[in-house]
Amino acid sequence: MSMDAGRRGLLSRSAFLLGCLSILGGCKTAGFREVYMSMDAAGRRRTKVFPTSFPTEDSGIFCQILYSTGRDDAELKIYVTTPSENTPVTPLNGDSILLSKGEGQLAIQLGILVETPEGKVQVDPTQPFEEGDYRLDFYIDNSKEDSISFFVVREPSAESPPE
Repeated sequence: MSMDAGRRGLLSRSAFLLGCLSILGGCKTAGFREVYMSMDAAGRRRTKVFPTSFPTEDSGIFCQILYSTGRDDAELKIYVTTPSENTPVTPLNGDSILLSKGEGQLAIQLGILVETPEGKVQVDPTQPFEEGDYRLDFYIDNSKEDSISFFVVREPSAESPPE
């Protein structure tokens, strides 16, 4: 074997190994199987259109995420885009969640930030939401995984006739 053939073989094997390493380095260890909106924690009442308020904490605006991850420390971050800056919407679970290894489901309930009489800030899922378009953006380990949009509309009152 000549010296040039040996170098070419070594170079092609090196390029192949570097290519394999770059592919492995870019592998995702977590992802979503499905994302949808619902009016209940169990995810049975699917919808993308919600009323402005809910009578109890058992109903509300929920985002259901079915995920799969290969490790316990995958970090999910949630960013909420609201119709205006006047609507401080946030997930009750927090905007950063560590995903458990394996397959799982998260029910993320949204609420409005309010100040209590004692001066504490808390998330209240029964406070009225502003009418308009909302979007949730999801990032796993700082890489965008998915987005979903939903709408909040005013329900017609039983006392006033439809226009």
